[in-house]
Amino acid sequence: MKNKWTALAVSLILSVSTAVSAGAASQTATPIPQTETAAETAASNNGDTQALLNEAESLGLLPEAAAQPSISEETACLMEAGTGTIIYDKEMDKQIIPASTTKIMTALLVMENCSLDEQVTFTETGIRDVNYGSTNAGMQLGEVITIEQCLYLIMLQSANEVSAQVAEYIAGSEAAFVEQMNQRAEELGCTGTHFNNPNGLPDNNHYTTAHDMALISQEAIKHDLFREIIHTQEYTLPATNVNPAPRTFKNHHAILFPGTEYYYEYAIGGKTGYTDASQSTLVTFAEKDGLLFIATVFKGDGAKIVLDTKKLFEYGYENYEKLTLEGDSYMLVPKGSAQVISDLKEQKLQEEQKLQEQKEQEQANTEAVAAARQASRSTYMKIIAVLGVLILLGLLVMIIKLISRRKKRRK
Repeated sequence: MKNKWTALAVSLILSVSTAVSAGAASQTATPIPQTETAAETAASNNGDTQALLNEAESLGLLPEAAAQPSISEETACLMEAGTGTIIYDKEMDKQIIPASTTKIMTALLVMENCSLDEQVTFTETGIRDVNYGSTNAGMQLGEVITIEQCLYLIMLQSANEVSAQVAEYIAGSEAAFVEQMNQRAEELGCTGTHFNNPNGLPDNNHYTTAHDMALISQEAIKHDLFREIIHTQEYTLPATNVNPAPRTFKNHHAILFPGTEYYYEYAIGGKTGYTDASQSTLVTFAEKDGLLFIATVFKGDGAKIVLDTKKLFEYGYENYEKLTLEGDSYMLVPKGSAQVISDLKEQKLQEEQKLQEQKEQEQANTEAVAAARQASRSTYMKIIAVLGVLILLGLLVMIIKLISRRKKRRK
């Protein structure tokens, strides 16, 4: 009998212990809600600038550019060099005669294929163009100058014989150099261009477009030397092995010279051209507010082509601006758009912050409820444990009394 009561007591103790352990286990099994990291929140909420631009456009928030200017030339193109964006197009894909603006491609190939200190010796085939009565630098047979000096004479003096000589120097013949010109034009994306000589002298199979010439110029202006040369107002060729007297050449582009109506303070320079067939042709570069514009204008009437080029630049800078994207990249947008996008981005950010605050508040509420439940479970299990102990003590007392009574009866 004694063993029976003892076993009962042990069983009760084990039951109470198991109940307390189970309560503790259920307490630790409650999952803790996971919070989203700041990086994940930013990644999921940040809008792409292009998406914001599209949204602003769909909402009619973007300003409209002013009406495009009217110019008298037959074809023209205004390109932003950094992005290749075209913001003015007057029959820019119509084929025209480039005249001496051809020399931009010639200069590009020279810069890409030669070192500046290389020596060029003038040959009979090189100087034959002096006899055309066309623009030249008066180079003589056997005269030696450097590649750098050749570039200045090509771009400032528009020297036809120098263009022909560097073509022969680089490719072995003018014909082979022309093949390189056409291949390079194709690589740059030109679709309406075919060169037949390196200087732009009249030829029925020599043509380009305003757009193609902008593409060629876009590549040329990447060279710091090219920029430096076209911005030079006057260049002096020092004495050579043939000519003991220095020769000075003045830049033909009127846009560089202050004190006239043609001057434009933001102009870098460019290349002029003229033949009876082509009329006036002009390629010009200008830079302001971090934007580099290229204006290619063809088949114009005299110096008016410079005034119309200025008009294109003024239109570009008054109506367009940069919109910064990721890193150093940007896009060209109507002026005022950058502020609209900035305001829209700030609005989106505030909305995202408000949403995040709501999420955090909901999370805090959830955690508070979970903590309250856990506290309640803990209190409940403590009560059960106390009651279990009291019951156990009561049973032990009863067992002791029963044992005591049985002993008395035996006596």
